[in-house]
Amino acid sequence: MPSVFSRCVLSLVLILAGMNRALAIEGDYTVKQLAEDCDSDDKMLQLNCFSYFLGFSNALYASASLYGADIPICYPPDGVSAGDMILAFRLWSSTNPDMGENAAGSGILMALVQRFPCKPK
Repeated sequence: MPSVFSRCVLSLVLILAGMNRALAIEGDYTVKQLAEDCDSDDKMLQLNCFSYFLGFSNALYASASLYGADIPICYPPDGVSAGDMILAFRLWSSTNPDMGENAAGSGILMALVQRFPCKPK
């Protein structure tokens, strides 16, 4: 199994290779822009979406494992696919259009926390 470092490097390569639109945008890549990429029929924009999710999820888990941060997301025991996470984001972004100018990463986190909440301790 690849190390966390190897997966992070691979994610970075995929992001840099596939996110030509996101890198061209000044400032934050927004919820609205990510949602448009995820909803697009254009294969390159779909790759932008998938790559962004891959990088985000790897960074989230790397941060949690390196710094002991609690992740407020509780996936089912059998896990979720990238497609499941993207679907959760697409549904969340379509019902929260007022969040469109927020940073894409914060939108992903809000969508996943809403879709996969942890039970109170």
